[in-house]
Amino acid sequence: MYQVKFKYSFIKDIQTAIEVYRERQWLEKHDIKVFKPSLFRFFKILFKRPKIKIETDIPVVCYWVSNGNWGSYEYPNKIIIMPYDLPEYMDLKELIKHEINHLKYPEAENMSHEEKEEYIENK
Repeated sequence: MYQVKFKYSFIKDIQTAIEVYRERQWLEKHDIKVFKPSLFRFFKILFKRPKIKIETDIPVVCYWVSNGNWGSYEYPNKIIIMPYDLPEYMDLKELIKHEINHLKYPEAENMSHEEKEEYIENK
């Protein structure tokens, strides 16, 4: 088993803001909640990041960000998590495990967004 490695990167935080801006129409079309850059969340992520331990069967690096949607992933082993203002139906560990599952099941990549999310939720 591996421990998820948690990191903060200012560059990754800025990249997330740029990617969300570029993908804003797609995100809106799929009704994905997006958090615009916020000075408050930026300082919160700098000085008061969540303390959490998660084991997984694949090596994963989790980048905390202060903006964007709640979670995303980048092959082969990165997840990006905005850990604040989570929906009532999901806690932080569940969100992280959900994004890790995206890395574990790359066969879902060719599915529509809705099909992919349903597939991952059922794993």
